Amino acid sequence: MTYAVLAALVLSPFTLPGSGQGAPPATIEFGGVYDGAGAGLLVVAPVNDTLIRYRDLGAGQIGTLARADGDRFGTDLGWIEFARTRDGRVARARWSLAAGATGRGERRPLRQEPISWTSGGEHLSGTLILPDTVGAHCAVVVQPGASWTSR
Repeated sequence: MTYAVLAALVLSPFTLPGSGQGAPPATIEFGGVYDGAGAGLLVVAPVNDTLIRYRDLGAGQIGTLARADGDRFGTDLGWIEFARTRDGRVARARWSLAAGATGRGERRPLRQEPISWTSGGEHLSGTLILPDTVGAHCAVVVQPGASWTSR
């Protein structure tokens, strides 16, 4: 089965760099979508400086992992390990998660655009996460309940 994550609007309390409302967590560099081909997609979001949250769309699992060392995060139930390019960018991930879900995948190129608006007197803000390609894309609205913690 092939999955396609094309665009998402993430409504979260996280503040993007440069917005003047707080610094992103140190784990921000690991956030993204990793295409596991036959294993589906792994979506990773930073929680704070030592935790990441994952969603394994192939196995239907959601969880939180703590940084073990370097570019490896894990618990007794599973792990995700990230690999970097020569210039230090996070480019790939491999994982072994609860219930035997395993995979490896390349990071999909995405761009993030901060957005905000007022509705019914309430100010809302979020982040558009878009593929780095031109053309029409499907959309998903996600309100994770706080993958990030300051917006």
